[in-house]
Amino acid sequence: MKRFLFMRLLFPLLSFLSGAVLRAQSFEVEGNVFFRDSTLVPASYITVYCPSLGTGTLTDEAGRFSMRLPVKGSHKLEFSRMGYRTVELEVAYGGTGVQEVPPVYMEL
Repeated sequence: MKRFLFMRLLFPLLSFLSGAVLRAQSFEVEGNVFFRDSTLVPASYITVYCPSLGTGTLTDEAGRFSMRLPVKGSHKLEFSRMGYRTVELEVAYGGTGVQEVPPVYMEL
């Protein structure tokens, strides 16, 4: 019975601590995506995908995105939308908690 109670208390504690460690070892990537047509218009609902991690997100109505990635190494991000060329961008940890990437331009 004591072992059962011990394990029942230990598992949530270990889960919490491992999650805290993983959060501490990650960084946030943020940036803007624009359509490059006749004018530069914020590109909403563009898929931002990291193939090496199998994770992704979408840009918001203002063309802004934010994504959490592991600290070590560089990662390729793919920006895609039907009817537009896929754009690839290499991002790497820059020593701060939030890494701002240069603007991304989507072309037909």
